[in-house]
Amino acid sequence: MEFLYRYISGIVIACVLAILLENILPESHHKKYINVTIGLVVMLVIIKPLTGLSDLNPVFTMPETVIDDEDLSININRKTVTEEFEKRLAQVLSEEVLNKSKKKTEISVLVDANENCEITGIEKIEVYPIDEEIKDIIVKTAGVSPEIIEEKN
Repeated sequence: MEFLYRYISGIVIACVLAILLENILPESHHKKYINVTIGLVVMLVIIKPLTGLSDLNPVFTMPETVIDDEDLSININRKTVTEEFEKRLAQVLSEEVLNKSKKKTEISVLVDANENCEITGIEKIEVYPIDEEIKDIIVKTAGVSPEIIEEKN
């Protein structure tokens, strides 16, 4: 309560001094600049105590947001990248087969990945329907051996 009393009395004193200064100063072309300066001083007197309110305990507090970065594992992101690579490679191979042989195929790719989910090679390519021409196109496009290409069930 003492804070509020000091705050209001400071504002009243600043306003009274501002009125006195405004009436004491003679009329001149500088009077409007002096009035602006006095107004700024009064505003500072009003605002200054409010800047110290951050030291007070707030009535309402925001809950603390904690982000658990263990849930945002790098391996999850790498696994997603691995899966996306498999999908895109299958799509590219399907488009290449369609462009070169005019045959529509369904292709799925399975890649080898180490414990850090880094792609180390292509494990298996499943194709439906499959024939020697399609197999040759995939071998040339992906640069893999024909042994890893199988018929998709």
